[in-house]
Amino acid sequence: MPVETSIMEALYAHLVDMPGVLPIAWPNRAFTAPGDGKFLRAQFIPNLVERTSIRSEDAPRRRGLFQVAVMWPQDQGETLPRNYAGSIAEHFSTDLRLVRDGVSVRITSYPALADLLIDGSRVMIPVTIPWECLD
Repeated sequence: MPVETSIMEALYAHLVDMPGVLPIAWPNRAFTAPGDGKFLRAQFIPNLVERTSIRSEDAPRRRGLFQVAVMWPQDQGETLPRNYAGSIAEHFSTDLRLVRDGVSVRITSYPALADLLIDGSRVMIPVTIPWECLD
């Protein structure tokens, strides 16, 4: 299995384990928004693969982002979805280490909460979680 798949699954599993987690819309999976319009949308974004030394047998450093958008109905204010976004950021705390299939992924800095964005009949607040893997 590619290292990136193990990284993705470790991040996904940690999101699912969050207390009070809302329903999650996963990439390339059928999803029907719940009646209250409150859910999460997850996206795994691998990015850089860097050599850590000249020796070709050394494991590369992989970096990327995990983005979780808090989706909320319009006209309900910004406080509740922003509080929920903050709880996601706390759940993916800096230096958190997750392991899946022997692959270790680390959250490299505090997740960033974006501004409130309008997406059709709902609003969203993306939470961007930077990660790296040295396996």
